[in-house]
Amino acid sequence: MTPDEAKQLLAHAAAFDNRQPSIVATKAWAAALRDIPLDQDTLDAVAAFYGSTTLDGAARFDPTKRRWLEPHHVRHHRQQIRNARLADANVMYEGRPNESGAESIRNRRALLAAAASGQLPPRTPTAAITSGPAVDAEGRGRAILNAVGRETLSRRPEFAAPCPHCAAGAGRPCVNGRGQRRRDAHPTRIDASRLTNSGENPADRAETEREIQRRLAASRAALAALPPGTVPQPDDGFEETAAS
Repeated sequence: MTPDEAKQLLAHAAAFDNRQPSIVATKAWAAALRDIPLDQDTLDAVAAFYGSTTLDGAARFDPTKRRWLEPHHVRHHRQQIRNARLADANVMYEGRPNESGAESIRNRRALLAAAASGQLPPRTPTAAITSGPAVDAEGRGRAILNAVGRETLSRRPEFAAPCPHCAAGAGRPCVNGRGQRRRDAHPTRIDASRLTNSGENPADRAETEREIQRRLAASRAALAALPPGTVPQPDDGFEETAAS
């Protein structure tokens, strides 16, 4: 939270307790809530504090005493709001193929943050277990992207499109024939990602495979049509290697 955001938060609190925020106060609140964004959950936390009959969810608040919001109250009630959503979502993370331990931790944290922010719908435990891949595609995948943004794609733009060669998903590294992660993207994926990054639609894997097979068939037909004993010559764009 920045001092400007803290100023807005204190102005919101002033509607309840008539405080008079100062420059010193905004700086102090910004420092105390430096890791808390000024979002709707934070504003709702203020209302939750003033609307609660208990103090931080524990001892009953004395209605004869003045209620005064402090930074730790915002933290507590904001976390309560988010914990309630998290409990309702019944998050279950199954992991992904070829996912490293660090990636698994990061993706699970992102999924939990997405659920706490309300980006995953409430589900019963049974629904969470039995919902299957559709939830992963329609809910979890979108929630993770919303939570962590396009960090991987911004660092590795060649991963913007799915790989036509190894079928790695967008944002995921390419793999070799043994299923091991490659450091670099396959050439066909680089071409596809270039189209994606420019706003065009790259060919999918099936379309690419069909084009490869079409070219192979055309090459076989051309070779079969040559007279017997003909030695094909290299194209102009290639150097001919002398036999040793």
